[in-house]
Order: sequence, then structure tokens, then C-alpha cells
Amino acid sequence: MNIKEAAKKCLFAQDACNLSGLVHSFPGIMEAVIEDCRAKGNDSTDARNRHPIVRLYVDKLVWLSGSDTGISEAYAEVQRLAEG
Repeated sequence: MNIKEAAKKCLFAQDACNLSGLVHSFPGIMEAVIEDCRAKGNDSTDARNRHPIVRLYVDKLVWLSGSDTGISEAYAEVQRLAEG
């Protein structure tokens, strides 16, 4: 997938309601982002993480998971689960 296709998929994903589907599509998106960063001469982890396609995808995942609020409660619950 090239960066143009990745951008189109990212825009299409903004109407998604299936978090699992988005997560499964993300590796292909990330490959295109990596290639785009390399082509622009900045292949740092920070450049990848802050790429606009990544930010928009992650924002949709956050919204679908309801994590835009109550993250401290979720963190405490995950700690509890990890401790058994």
C-alpha cells in the first residue's frame, strides 16, 4: 500500500464502528507510514508516531474504546487484572 492509499483508508476509517477491524488494518497503514517517513528523510520513531495518518487512526481507536475519558480508572483496573 502506498501513502495515498493509506491516507484514503485512514479517512474511510473515520466512519468505522468496529475497533477490531481497525486494529487489524493498522499494520498495513503503518508500513506505508514508515515508507513515507523514510522517503522524507526522517525515519525516527517520533516521526512515525506523530505522522498525521497515525494520529488520526489512533484518535479513532481512542474514541471507539471510550478512552477519551476515564483513563485513570482503566489503568487502575488493568493493574488489578495484571496482579491477579
